[in-house]
Amino acid sequence: MISDGYKYQLEPYKGQRTRYTCPRCGKKNNFARYVDIDGNYVGDDVGRCNSEVSCAYHKPPDGNGVVSGGFVHVELEPSYLRNKDLIGEKYNDSLFKFLCTKFKIEEVKAVYDKYRVMSTDVKWSNSTIFYQIDNRGRFRTGKIIQYGDNGKRIKVPYSRIYWVHNLINDIEFNLSQCLFGEHLIPSYSGKKIYLVESEKTCIIGSLFYPESLFIATGGLSNLNPKRLEVLKWNNVEAIPDKGGYVIWKTKLEPLGITVNKVMEEADCPDGSDLADLLID
Repeated sequence: MISDGYKYQLEPYKGQRTRYTCPRCGKKNNFARYVDIDGNYVGDDVGRCNSEVSCAYHKPPDGNGVVSGGFVHVELEPSYLRNKDLIGEKYNDSLFKFLCTKFKIEEVKAVYDKYRVMSTDVKWSNSTIFYQIDNRGRFRTGKIIQYGDNGKRIKVPYSRIYWVHNLINDIEFNLSQCLFGEHLIPSYSGKKIYLVESEKTCIIGSLFYPESLFIATGGLSNLNPKRLEVLKWNNVEAIPDKGGYVIWKTKLEPLGITVNKVMEEADCPDGSDLADLLID
């Protein structure tokens, strides 16, 4: 169903097969296309790039008005990973090994256990699994990312990102993401919470400042009121990547979340995040 009765919507994410090469920046599996009420694509270049800061390409379809005729948005119940869907082993991914060159191994293990980060060879060797666990302890999905020995994401010949729920083939999985680290919010009532974009930044921030809670959106597309509702009544400060301050300020300040300019004022390239600043 097209949400709220509109003629067109961005195609819902159902794995990399539903994301395409951006016509502006050329990044593969990064472009969401618009579909009509029957699920047909509007045009090859009609859609939005997920790289909202570095690219920001967005071409909406013409005349996306509300359709009369009783289109009703049905909110599907989220699916959750079952015990048999959970994969991974402890402390054997490239990111863990890199972090152990910067911090004590006991400290890295403690943060991995805290956030339920695991290692896997399922898609690519020595990859990291960042499980998304909601504030009721339910596993929404797991993001699989492969890092190199330098702690940087492997992006050549393509960005190595996959999802645990895409490995499930015995049920139709309805993905509804949550914030990374959301399950820890109840334990930090009254304490400072820092909202960042990437899961790796969340882990590194926690290693530098163990008394504070770091939460990750996992991407700019998750900066929406519904997903951030769990932060209500908490003392939250957002730290966007360099170049993202204006977007984050526009989206978050109406929700009562302060946006920090530390990365905007840092002497580093656009796209750098707090983890880069702290490690350097």
